[in-house]
Amino acid sequence: MAKQIFVLAVLALFLLAPVAAAIDAEQPKTTPDKPFYGLSVALDKLSLAMTFDRNAKAKKALAHARERLLEIQAMKGNPDKAEISARNYADALEVAAQNIEKATAVNADAESDQLTENENQLIHLAEKANEVSGELASDKTADQTKINSINEKIAKHREAIQRLEGKKAKLMDKLSDVKKVKVKEHDLEKETKAMEEIAKAETAIAVADASENIIMVANKHLTNAKTALAAKKFGEAYGQANAAYRLATAAHKINDKEAKENKTDAGEGTAKNNFKGQKAD
Repeated sequence: MAKQIFVLAVLALFLLAPVAAAIDAEQPKTTPDKPFYGLSVALDKLSLAMTFDRNAKAKKALAHARERLLEIQAMKGNPDKAEISARNYADALEVAAQNIEKATAVNADAESDQLTENENQLIHLAEKANEVSGELASDKTADQTKINSINEKIAKHREAIQRLEGKKAKLMDKLSDVKKVKVKEHDLEKETKAMEEIAKAETAIAVADASENIIMVANKHLTNAKTALAAKKFGEAYGQANAAYRLATAAHKINDKEAKENKTDAGEGTAKNNFKGQKAD
């Protein structure tokens, strides 16, 4: 009987997960503070193990990584739990990167199409990762050592992008002339997008409080973005620039919060002084 209940629970998780995702794609199926979290992650890993096509496995691993990001975002008030999801996120990214590198297709042109799909999925993941990292960095009350540890794991997508771009560069000479033209057109679009993101990050950093430590980190990302752009690594350039922008935005939030707190403190001080004056009268 207990075995039958377990099997039904597993089937329910498989069947209900897509429904839950369709209802709200930005809410995790579960989180590390829930009883069945370990089972949910184990089922994801089982699903990966049962997927033998490398390109399909890479896509699935990237989808799992996004789910882990949503968990981190939901657990940002509980760094210990968030770090559990961050470790699982890094593991999923490693699986994705390995399978992107090893995936093959019927010919070089088809393999290039696969890489473009992988790259688009990775860029969307990078945007979400940078958003979550910015949110974590903006909480100055949290244990910064723990936050830094989580953000190091969240940054795993950058390595995956670098490995993908390395494979793309090696594949270029094998493409047909028609495909080479299409790839170059796509690269031009990515270059434009990266340049726009760099400009946006520069503006956000320029008006932020330079005393914030995260602005120093943002500037490093901005420098990395420009270096990647010069090397024609447009996916990496965009991701680094987006990280810089998100951190600059986080600095603005910190500044705004501190300004409001200072204003409140000043108002309370004035009220106390007025009250003392009234008593003296």
